[in-house]
Amino acid sequence: MRKLRPWHIAALTASTLFAVLSIVAPGSGQIHIPATSSVPFDLYLETSGNPEPGDYVLVRVPDAAARFARERGYWSGTSAWIKRIAAHTGDQVCAEHGHVFINGRNAAIILNSDAQGRRLEHIKLCRALTETEFYVLGLSDHSYDSRYFGPVPASSIVTKLHPAFNFFHSD
Repeated sequence: MRKLRPWHIAALTASTLFAVLSIVAPGSGQIHIPATSSVPFDLYLETSGNPEPGDYVLVRVPDAAARFARERGYWSGTSAWIKRIAAHTGDQVCAEHGHVFINGRNAAIILNSDAQGRRLEHIKLCRALTETEFYVLGLSDHSYDSRYFGPVPASSIVTKLHPAFNFFHSD
Protein backbone atom coordinates (compact mmCIF):
# COMPACT_ATOMS: atom_id res chain seq x y z
CA MET A 1 0.00 0.00 0.00
CA ARG A 2 1.21 3.49 -0.89
CA LYS A 3 2.06 5.90 1.91
CA LEU A 4 -0.01 9.10 2.05
CA ARG A 5 2.01 12.27 1.66
CA PRO A 6 1.33 15.36 3.81
CA TRP A 7 -0.41 17.19 0.98
CA HIS A 8 -2.71 14.19 0.45
CA ILE A 9 -3.69 14.32 4.11
CA ALA A 10 -4.23 18.08 3.93
CA ALA A 11 -6.41 17.78 0.82
CA LEU A 12 -8.47 14.97 2.35
CA THR A 13 -8.90 16.91 5.59
CA ALA A 14 -9.97 20.08 3.78
CA SER A 15 -12.40 18.21 1.55
CA THR A 16 -13.95 16.43 4.51
CA LEU A 17 -14.18 19.63 6.53
CA PHE A 18 -15.92 21.56 3.77
CA ALA A 19 -18.31 18.66 3.17
CA VAL A 20 -19.20 18.59 6.87
CA LEU A 21 -19.64 22.37 7.00
CA SER A 22 -21.98 22.31 4.01
CA ILE A 23 -24.19 19.85 5.94
CA VAL A 24 -23.87 21.52 9.37
CA ALA A 25 -24.24 25.11 8.17
CA PRO A 26 -26.02 25.11 4.81
CA GLY A 27 -26.61 28.54 3.36
CA SER A 28 -24.19 30.24 5.71
CA GLY A 29 -21.89 32.93 4.40
CA GLN A 30 -18.18 32.86 3.86
CA ILE A 31 -15.70 31.10 6.09
CA HIS A 32 -13.02 33.18 7.81
CA ILE A 33 -9.81 31.96 9.44
CA PRO A 34 -7.95 34.23 11.87
CA ALA A 35 -4.49 35.30 10.79
CA THR A 36 -3.29 36.20 14.28
CA SER A 37 -3.58 34.78 17.79
CA SER A 38 -6.03 37.49 18.88
CA VAL A 39 -8.88 34.98 18.77
CA PRO A 40 -8.91 31.17 18.97
CA PHE A 41 -7.75 29.37 15.83
CA ASP A 42 -11.03 28.23 14.38
CA LEU A 43 -13.16 28.42 11.28
CA TYR A 44 -15.63 31.28 11.62
CA LEU A 45 -18.83 31.29 9.59
CA GLU A 46 -20.68 34.47 8.71
CA THR A 47 -24.04 34.58 10.43
CA SER A 48 -26.93 37.00 10.71
CA GLY A 49 -28.16 38.97 13.69
CA ASN A 50 -27.08 41.93 15.74
CA PRO A 51 -23.73 41.48 17.45
CA GLU A 52 -23.80 41.39 21.24
CA PRO A 53 -20.99 41.26 23.79
CA GLY A 54 -19.25 37.91 23.54
CA ASP A 55 -19.95 37.55 19.81
CA TYR A 56 -17.16 37.37 17.26
CA VAL A 57 -17.29 39.82 14.37
CA LEU A 58 -15.40 40.74 11.27
CA VAL A 59 -14.66 44.42 11.87
CA ARG A 60 -13.12 47.02 9.61
CA VAL A 61 -10.65 48.83 11.86
CA PRO A 62 -9.83 52.52 11.42
CA ASP A 63 -7.40 53.23 8.57
CA ALA A 64 -4.78 54.64 10.94
CA ALA A 65 -4.90 51.46 13.07
CA ALA A 66 -4.57 49.21 10.01
CA ARG A 67 -1.65 51.28 8.72
CA PHE A 68 0.06 51.19 12.15
CA ALA A 69 -0.42 47.39 12.37
CA ARG A 70 1.11 46.92 8.89
CA GLU A 71 4.07 49.20 9.71
CA ARG A 72 4.76 47.29 12.93
CA GLY A 73 4.39 43.91 11.25
CA TYR A 74 1.40 42.87 13.35
CA TRP A 75 -0.72 42.25 10.29
CA SER A 76 -0.21 42.55 6.56
CA GLY A 77 -3.67 41.73 5.25
CA THR A 78 -6.82 43.77 4.91
CA SER A 79 -8.23 46.15 7.50
CA ALA A 80 -11.03 43.68 8.34
CA TRP A 81 -10.07 41.69 11.44
CA ILE A 82 -11.77 39.05 13.57
CA LYS A 83 -12.39 40.39 17.09
CA ARG A 84 -14.80 39.74 19.93
CA ILE A 85 -17.39 42.32 20.99
CA ALA A 86 -16.51 43.32 24.55
CA ALA A 87 -18.97 46.19 24.99
CA HIS A 88 -21.77 47.97 23.14
CA THR A 89 -24.58 50.50 23.65
CA GLY A 90 -24.75 51.82 27.18
CA ASP A 91 -21.84 49.78 28.53
CA GLN A 92 -19.47 51.82 30.70
CA VAL A 93 -15.90 51.47 29.39
CA CYS A 94 -12.95 52.83 31.36
CA ALA A 95 -9.56 52.36 29.72
CA GLU A 96 -6.93 53.92 31.94
CA HIS A 97 -4.21 53.12 34.47
CA GLY A 98 -3.16 49.97 32.63
CA HIS A 99 -6.57 48.26 32.54
CA VAL A 100 -9.87 48.20 30.69
CA PHE A 101 -12.94 47.99 32.90
CA ILE A 102 -16.32 47.25 31.36
CA ASN A 103 -19.26 47.92 33.66
CA GLY A 104 -16.82 47.79 36.57
CA ARG A 105 -15.34 44.40 35.62
CA ASN A 106 -11.64 44.12 34.72
CA ALA A 107 -11.79 43.05 31.06
CA ALA A 108 -8.19 43.46 29.82
CA ILE A 109 -4.78 44.86 30.59
CA ILE A 110 -3.26 47.66 28.55
CA LEU A 111 0.36 47.15 27.54
CA ASN A 112 2.80 50.05 27.28
CA SER A 113 4.97 48.25 24.73
CA ASP A 114 4.62 45.47 22.19
CA ALA A 115 6.50 42.14 22.18
CA GLN A 116 9.53 43.86 20.54
CA GLY A 117 9.65 46.54 23.24
CA ARG A 118 8.26 49.31 21.02
CA ARG A 119 6.02 51.86 22.74
CA LEU A 120 2.26 51.48 22.34
CA GLU A 121 -0.10 54.42 22.64
CA HIS A 122 -3.53 53.63 24.00
CA ILE A 123 -6.85 55.43 24.01
CA LYS A 124 -7.85 56.80 27.42
CA LEU A 125 -11.57 56.94 27.98
CA CYS A 126 -14.14 56.46 30.72
CA ARG A 127 -17.70 56.75 29.49
CA ALA A 128 -20.76 54.86 28.31
CA LEU A 129 -20.68 53.75 24.68
CA THR A 130 -23.24 55.28 22.37
CA GLU A 131 -25.66 53.29 20.22
CA THR A 132 -23.28 53.66 17.29
CA GLU A 133 -20.18 52.19 18.98
CA PHE A 134 -18.62 48.85 19.81
CA TYR A 135 -15.54 48.11 21.91
CA VAL A 136 -13.69 45.12 20.43
CA LEU A 137 -11.02 43.04 22.12
CA GLY A 138 -8.91 40.09 21.15
CA LEU A 139 -8.50 37.30 23.67
CA SER A 140 -4.73 37.77 23.93
CA ASP A 141 -3.09 40.44 26.08
CA HIS A 142 -0.99 41.21 22.99
CA SER A 143 -3.96 41.75 20.70
CA TYR A 144 -4.05 45.07 18.86
CA ASP A 145 -7.66 46.19 19.42
CA SER A 146 -9.88 48.92 20.91
CA ARG A 147 -7.43 49.37 23.79
CA TYR A 148 -5.16 51.07 21.27
CA PHE A 149 -7.50 52.52 18.63
CA GLY A 150 -10.68 53.13 20.62
CA PRO A 151 -14.29 52.13 20.10
CA VAL A 152 -15.27 51.33 16.51
CA PRO A 153 -18.39 52.64 14.79
CA ALA A 154 -21.25 50.18 14.36
CA SER A 155 -20.96 50.77 10.60
CA SER A 156 -17.49 49.16 10.68
CA ILE A 157 -18.91 45.76 11.69
CA VAL A 158 -18.83 43.77 8.45
CA THR A 159 -20.62 40.69 9.77
CA LYS A 160 -21.25 38.62 12.85
CA LEU A 161 -19.26 35.38 12.98
CA HIS A 162 -19.87 32.03 14.60
CA PRO A 163 -17.00 29.65 15.50
CA ALA A 164 -17.72 26.52 13.49
CA PHE A 165 -14.98 24.10 14.38
CA ASN A 166 -13.00 23.96 17.62
CA PHE A 167 -9.40 23.08 16.83
CA PHE A 168 -7.54 23.79 20.04
CA HIS A 169 -10.02 25.16 22.56
CA SER A 170 -13.04 23.93 24.45
CA ASP A 171 -15.26 26.92 25.21
